[in-house]
Amino acid sequence: MHRIAIIPARGGSKRLPRKNILPINGAPMIGYPIQAAILSGLFDDIIVSTEDEEIGNIAESFGAQMISPQLYRSVVMYLAFLNIKRLNDFVAYMQQLSF
Repeated sequence: MHRIAIIPARGGSKRLPRKNILPINGAPMIGYPIQAAILSGLFDDIIVSTEDEEIGNIAESFGAQMISPQLYRSVVMYLAFLNIKRLNDFVAYMQQLSF
């Protein structure tokens, strides 16, 4: 069984610009869901979906892989692609926050 966690991380937040890279307790916000996914031991791959190169680089430094949402219209279409191709047995969509 192959298990994937997908974490969306837009770079263009309107209410709190650059929120995904803002430091909280000394680490960028995007690092926390990545660390939680790694420490859970539930996932074979952790993917951060972002159009922002800086967020992608930070995500990779925490052990995640980066995909660009431009490759697919949305993460939902990406998930549908994975399910149609039966490339994965388990996919989790992890939202770190909504504000």
